[in-house]
Amino acid sequence: MQLPFFVYGTLIPGQPNAYLWGEGIERMARAEVANGRLFDMGHFPMLLLGEGGPIQGVVLWLKADMYGAIVPRIDALEQYDPERDDNVYERVVCRARLAETGEEVAAWLYLGVAAHTVGRGLIPGGDWVGYAEGEKAGLQAWWDEVGHTLDRHPLFYREEE
Repeated sequence: MQLPFFVYGTLIPGQPNAYLWGEGIERMARAEVANGRLFDMGHFPMLLLGEGGPIQGVVLWLKADMYGAIVPRIDALEQYDPERDDNVYERVVCRARLAETGEEVAAWLYLGVAAHTVGRGLIPGGDWVGYAEGEKAGLQAWWDEVGHTLDRHPLFYREEE
């Protein structure tokens, strides 16, 4: 099933792992998923659904001819294997509301496993991009070690006039 992806952390364009999408993004739109909690895992977030508020992110539609090559890269990053029952994240279908139109779309979402979030703090407002901007110095030092950067993507930031 070639659904789009709802991403809420380092896979968002402008964030360090967005390079994994390559040239495969056909379209993207700001969106949110209702009723979640976003946890600070140190250098990336983890989402649990339920008992929370809206989670900010992006819906990404992939080019059909690249879908099969991209999804295994993303699954590997998220340590998700559909054949295993001890994944760090599970890939599930969610309903994401597009910011511009209010339309709801079905999308893949990498959902965290609650056991990994014990003792971790919540990210205010369910907004990784805003949080990462505020924590940029500390996060960037770690991302520098692995060769990635936190960039300001125009989907989230408008240039000052």
